[in-house]
Amino acid sequence: MNFISKIKCNRAVIWLPMFSGILPLIAGASHAATQIGAHWPYRRKLTVAGISASGPGVPMAWARFYTNSKRLPNGADLRVITAGGLVMPMKILYVSPRNDRVTVAFKAPASGTYYACWGNPHPGSPPPVLRISRGVYLRSYRFNPGGNSSPRGMLSAFKRGRVDGRMMVPNIFLGYNPFGFSRRAMLLYSGYLHIVRPGRYTFAFDVAERGFVQLDGDMLLAKRGTGGMWGRVRFKRQVRLRPGWHKVVVGQISFWPRKGVALDWITPGRRRYQPVPASAFASAPRATAGRLLKIGGGYQADFTIDPEAQLFVPSDHYFQRYAFAVNVPSTFAPAVRWRFSDGQKAAGLRVDHEFLTPGNYTVQVIINQASHEFTATRRITIRTEMYSRFPFPPTDPAISVARLIGQYRLGQLTGEQLYRGVHFFEHYSAYRGLNRWAIAWALSKDRQPGRQVVKTAVRLARRMELKKQYHQAASLYLLVVRKNISQAAKAALLGHYAVTEGDFGRDPRKALTEIQHWAGRSGRWPTAVKREITIAECYAAVAAGDGALANKLAQQVAGVPTDFKKAELKEGELARNVESYIASSHFDTARDLLNRWDAEYPQAIIEGFTRLERMKLMAAMGHLTVAGRMGMAFVKACPNSFYAAEVLHRSSLYFKSAGHRTLAMLAQAMIKKDYPESPYAHRH
Repeated sequence: MNFISKIKCNRAVIWLPMFSGILPLIAGASHAATQIGAHWPYRRKLTVAGISASGPGVPMAWARFYTNSKRLPNGADLRVITAGGLVMPMKILYVSPRNDRVTVAFKAPASGTYYACWGNPHPGSPPPVLRISRGVYLRSYRFNPGGNSSPRGMLSAFKRGRVDGRMMVPNIFLGYNPFGFSRRAMLLYSGYLHIVRPGRYTFAFDVAERGFVQLDGDMLLAKRGTGGMWGRVRFKRQVRLRPGWHKVVVGQISFWPRKGVALDWITPGRRRYQPVPASAFASAPRATAGRLLKIGGGYQADFTIDPEAQLFVPSDHYFQRYAFAVNVPSTFAPAVRWRFSDGQKAAGLRVDHEFLTPGNYTVQVIINQASHEFTATRRITIRTEMYSRFPFPPTDPAISVARLIGQYRLGQLTGEQLYRGVHFFEHYSAYRGLNRWAIAWALSKDRQPGRQVVKTAVRLARRMELKKQYHQAASLYLLVVRKNISQAAKAALLGHYAVTEGDFGRDPRKALTEIQHWAGRSGRWPTAVKREITIAECYAAVAAGDGALANKLAQQVAGVPTDFKKAELKEGELARNVESYIASSHFDTARDLLNRWDAEYPQAIIEGFTRLERMKLMAAMGHLTVAGRMGMAFVKACPNSFYAAEVLHRSSLYFKSAGHRTLAMLAQAMIKKDYPESPYAHRH
């Protein structure tokens, strides 16, 4: 080898290593050199603090914020840049075409200022993709049934699955699905644990249904069964760990609505389990989002949206309170108005709003500053629960909720929202607003399940009766029967109306006229519905004192019992049960049984025994005058009843107890005149 050849060779030896080291620098510079400008007009300042130089992968942060209507539906125009305009690698964790909230993770080499940008309708190539290796990263997978009873099968289910949700969470511990209600779900957590002290670590794990824990790619623990959590972690294993970063992956496969996972440990030198803390994982700080900016656009109207608290309203509803606050310069003294897509309005720099049902809403703010007006609109999605407050949102005081929704414009709410409001006022005994919400719900023409409507109307009317608001209770039934519900539900409501207006009303004829009106409209209704309306008309006729009509209607629907002995036994059983429920103060149940009795055996309406039981029920409930009037009306309609004398006797007793001595004497005089042979004629 000559000298020149040797030099060339040495140059090759020297140059190649240098070239191989420079390549990644050039590649990194090409990514970092990507800049964006005025084609991305909208941006939010992202302030990042707490970036650690040590850790696996690249330093990163994440942010959650609201964009505006200028963002592309799929988020393709989203970018995160440095203060100098350099595009950072990023990953979109959440974006939806139905609302303006987004969640992104992005590379953050150091603490400081970054910007989220959007608004370019032609964004071109996407930014470099960030590989998430810090923080606790949670992914939700589309459920894959079958073949997941073993650890290998569980891993395979996740490999086959499709990710449909991503988010960053504090640690590997939760008691529900933060992506929303789902009967079946597959959740996968991943993060890097920082081990400082070498030694033996004992891990303990439990999960609702099935799940596993992997440590550095090896299966550490697995739960193959399908039972729920027992309130303590049950599966444990001890491993020796060296200092450094160790990857942890936890998977959960759930077949039922209950969700939950827990990962505990005992570190060297300790004796008790404790949850693996957030501080043990490689950190990924959350950036603080600033107000909306526009390049060259001056002040842009903007506001913050913060989930505050929620309140459970049985049986399965949540009311969610959000706070909205405008972002304005300190030099502003604006007048601020708010409009919500559920028809509500508010005013002020900061307002609270209670969302009664899940769904997609719009919120608009109108800011008037001097002679200028600025507006901003945001679309938000309210889910079944406040999952955005991980892991558990605070509970709202019921009195605060009542005060807030007590100012709502009820005519703007949907039937479902009104129905839930009624449930709230019922359950939390906020009676002051109940009647107002009940009437608004009754007037709503939105389609609702008939059975739900009937149950709600009965509860509301009976609550009014307890407060002796008899006219309001009967009127409520008439309002509700006009709702957009099934014919069967309408017939059931008319039956309850007949009893309420007939027993409590001052003008029983009104009930008969109203039901006859509906009976005349029932030409094409099913036979069972017609029968129920006829029974209601029969009851109203008795209350109105029209015995001839009552007898005629009772014969129309009586039918011919195939087994008189069986019918007699059934009525005897009903009588014993009614008496028992009255004695034990289960008044609503007793009344429901009496309604069922009259429906199955309509002849009982004019025979008198059920009337006696109804009078006893009214007296036990404290409606003595009502009970007395019921007896007088029945005898007027059915004077030949076997129970007529006893009915009048009870009317006399109830009138006397209620302080109506004249009516009591009148009832007793009627016994002596019309039923002198009765033993009740000689009682005083």
